[in-house]
Amino acid sequence: MSLLFKKRFKERLEEEMGLTIEVLLRDYDAPTQWAFTNMILAGE
Repeated sequence: MSLLFKKRFKERLEEEMGLTIEVLLRDYDAPTQWAFTNMILAGE
């Protein structure tokens, strides 16, 4: 599920905002049910 989310999220950000994303990281903590998504943009 997380891999599908990351793929679609990355595609939408790149298409709609014109970003070039190098890496998209996602982490989830089950006890608190917190999720964090971080991205590293490609340099010029």
